[in-house]
Amino acid sequence: TYYNEESPYCAQQMLNSIEKVWNEPVVVHLGNHPHNNNTMEKREKQLEEGGNPFVDPDSWHNFLAQLRKTTEDIVKYNEDLEKELANL
Repeated sequence: TYYNEESPYCAQQMLNSIEKVWNEPVVVHLGNHPHNNNTMEKREKQLEEGGNPFVDPDSWHNFLAQLRKTTEDIVKYNEDLEKELANL
């Protein structure tokens, strides 16, 4: 978590963006980093079992839920920091 003095509302903007895309119909979620959608694990599963584990309708919401949780933690941290700074 961190506080961004130049854009203190960026975390709230992220939460708003998550809500905007939550209901988009995504069947294949390819993350911009391998950990975002378990790319390496899915590839191993594909090699071992065949099929296409990348077709995973739950992957999108799992990713967004984790992103939401992380962002909510940042918002809480920022709120607590604001209160602390106000009391100095």
